[in-house]
Amino acid sequence: MLKSRMIKENVSFAVFSFVNILFSVKYFSRYTEYYLFFVVVLFIFHVFIFYKGNSLQLFAKRSALINSLLLIFFSIGSIFVFSKVPAESLNTDRWSVISSFWDNFFDKNYVYYAKSHLGNYPGPMPFYYILALPFYFIGELGFFSLSGIFVFFLLLKYMNIKPCYQTIALLLVLTSPFYFWEILSRSNIFLNATLIVFSIAFFFKIKKYDSFKNQLLLGTIIGLLLSTRNIFALCYVILFLYGLKSKKINIKSVMIIGCISLFAFALTFIPFVIGFMEDFLKMNPFIIQSSFLMPTGWVLVAIFCSFFLFLFCKKDADVLFYCGTILFFTIMLYFTYHSLSTSVYEAFIEKSTIDVSYFILCIPFFLCYILKDKTEIANTY
Repeated sequence: MLKSRMIKENVSFAVFSFVNILFSVKYFSRYTEYYLFFVVVLFIFHVFIFYKGNSLQLFAKRSALINSLLLIFFSIGSIFVFSKVPAESLNTDRWSVISSFWDNFFDKNYVYYAKSHLGNYPGPMPFYYILALPFYFIGELGFFSLSGIFVFFLLLKYMNIKPCYQTIALLLVLTSPFYFWEILSRSNIFLNATLIVFSIAFFFKIKKYDSFKNQLLLGTIIGLLLSTRNIFALCYVILFLYGLKSKKINIKSVMIIGCISLFAFALTFIPFVIGFMEDFLKMNPFIIQSSFLMPTGWVLVAIFCSFFLFLFCKKDADVLFYCGTILFFTIMLYFTYHSLSTSVYEAFIEKSTIDVSYFILCIPFFLCYILKDKTEIANTY
């Protein structure tokens, strides 16, 4: 059992490191020929924090203070970046996709015909944009990206992660190139994935799954979150199949929650589809995503795998590990498909047809698995 835990923890950290290395190589190499040196130094630092961080008494005794200072200073640094680096100056358009979506909506035009400043259509589902609306009104979508680390920190507290492990998690994320990129580019993938982990943690907190009140609440939450990125359906497949296997929930409750989720999911489309039904049939997020990521056959492979991964879940925390695994596997399929279409160098560096930011989707799952596992082990001694 302990050996299995260690393997999963090491795999989780390996994926975390792999994603950081991808971002480091892709972006540091543009600014310095010594980028490999920075990659190695950062990797060594993360290894030290991950494997030795909890042995430092400073973390255990001053965790609350350190956590507050980390969040404060990182926020100040992010605000400085927002003021000095205009979003328009970057070759990324997640902020622009959101802005063009709402610009079209308030101009009474069909939202999925909107185009970013780089000419891309809005791929995510409607609730993704609803979450971003307050930050659209503020005029700086970077704060939407920054909120990701605060939601992640709240998640750690909600999961009862030990304070010293909260500090380790913050140090790992706040020194990661992938999160620097998120802040700089005004992206919000980390936040999006963290919200899904939050919903899974909420699922395990529920005492009575046969209570309609709980079914309504859980179904609504899942439906809304599925209306951000449909790839997260893979995670809910694993979650509910594990719930059935472990007899935490019965099939009747699953069906009720599923129906409520579908209803909530459908409701998010209504404000944007009314008066534009013909346009919706021609252009919608399902069409956009299927034409951009990879062929349907490759997607079906990922879906097929998700229906079997739940069999490996022995305890609740394992759900997080295997959700991270299926997300990583799916993005690797996407990575492989585009690499085979051209070449790894061309797809990854030269033309950037591979969007490495999708790898961020699995990070909160793996980190929360590690922290939950470490906390459980610590609590047994």
